[in-house]
Amino acid sequence: MKDVSNKLVYVVLGVLLLSAFKSSGPEKPPADVPYEEPRTLRVTGSADMLVPLDEISVDISYREYWYTYNKTKHDIGKIEKKIV
Repeated sequence: MKDVSNKLVYVVLGVLLLSAFKSSGPEKPPADVPYEEPRTLRVTGSADMLVPLDEISVDISYREYWYTYNKTKHDIGKIEKKIV
């Protein structure tokens, strides 16, 4: 009988200790205090940098064509002279 009463005392003591140190989570504010969200800080930004060009490539293409109203052909030589 003594073993049973000792075990019962230990069980009751253990339950009391667990309930005393139990975490109840965050406390709720009283009803008359307005709720405030936690303060946060948001930062956004960007940066630009101009880089000087080392090289510029230009691609020019041209081709021969026919005038439709007088049926003459413009060849590459004439077109090159006009472009230059």
